[in-house]
Amino acid sequence: MMMIWKYLKAAFWATYSVPALGYIPVNALLVFAFFLLGLAELIRYGHAGIWLLGLGLEVFYLFTLTFNARFQKTVEAQEQSEKQGEYHQKRGILIAKLDHLGQHRLQQLQKKIDKAISLQTEEQNSRNLQLLNKLAWLHLKLLLAQQNLRTILDTNTEKQIEQQLAVLTEELKQNLSNKIRDSKEATLHLLTQRLANFKQKQEDLATINSDLTRIETEVSLLLEQSGVGLTAAAISQSINETSALLAAHHEVYGEAEADILEIDRVFDTI
Repeated sequence: MMMIWKYLKAAFWATYSVPALGYIPVNALLVFAFFLLGLAELIRYGHAGIWLLGLGLEVFYLFTLTFNARFQKTVEAQEQSEKQGEYHQKRGILIAKLDHLGQHRLQQLQKKIDKAISLQTEEQNSRNLQLLNKLAWLHLKLLLAQQNLRTILDTNTEKQIEQQLAVLTEELKQNLSNKIRDSKEATLHLLTQRLANFKQKQEDLATINSDLTRIETEVSLLLEQSGVGLTAAAISQSINETSALLAAHHEVYGEAEADILEIDRVFDTI
C-alpha cells in the first residue's frame, strides 16, 4: 500500500518540460484549473459538471501512470538518486572531521577502489561495486572511531588512573570512619570501572587499527590482481566482520555517532 501511495504521489506531482517555462507540475496545475472552472460554473449555474469530468480524467491519468512499469522504474531511480546525493553530502561532512592523515588515508583507499573497479569486467563491476562502496564507508567509520579513541586515550592515561587506585588502596588500609571509608570505596569502584573502560578502549583501538590495515590490504590485492584475487564472498565476509565490531561498540564514534548512524540508515537503502 505504501508503494502504491508513493507512485500516486509521484504521478500527481510529475513534472513535464514546457517550452519557455521549463519543468512544471502540469497535472497539479490542471487539477487546480478544473477546480477554478468548476467553482465559476457552480456560482453561475448552480452546478459544477466540469468537476465530474475533471475527476474522471484525473482518476484515469493517475491509475494509468501509477501502474505503469516504466514510470515506477523512473520513480525508483529518482528516489535512489536523491538518497545517493544525501549520502554523499553527509559523508562529506564526516570526512571534513578527519585530521589530515585520516583524510589522506581515505583518499588513497578511494583511488585504489576506483582504479580496481575500472579494471574489472562489466559483470564483476556490477557484482562488486556496491560491496566496495560499503567497504569504503566502513573504512571512513573506522578512521573516525580511531581518531576519537586516540583523543580519549591521550587525555585519560592508564598510568594516572592506576596511581589514583594505588593511593586509595593504601588509604583504605588506615583506620577510617565508616563515612569516609564508604566514600573512598565508592571512588575506588568508579576508578576500577574507568580503568576497565580504558583497557576496553585500548583493545577496541587495536582491533580498529587491524581492521583498517586489513581493508586497505584487501583493496590493494583487488587492484593488483584486477579483481581476480579477491572474490565478492571474501569482501562480503570482511564487511560483516567489521560491521559486527562497530555495531557492538558504536560508542567509539564519540560526537560523530549520531551522524554515522543516520548515514547508515540512508546507505542501507541505496
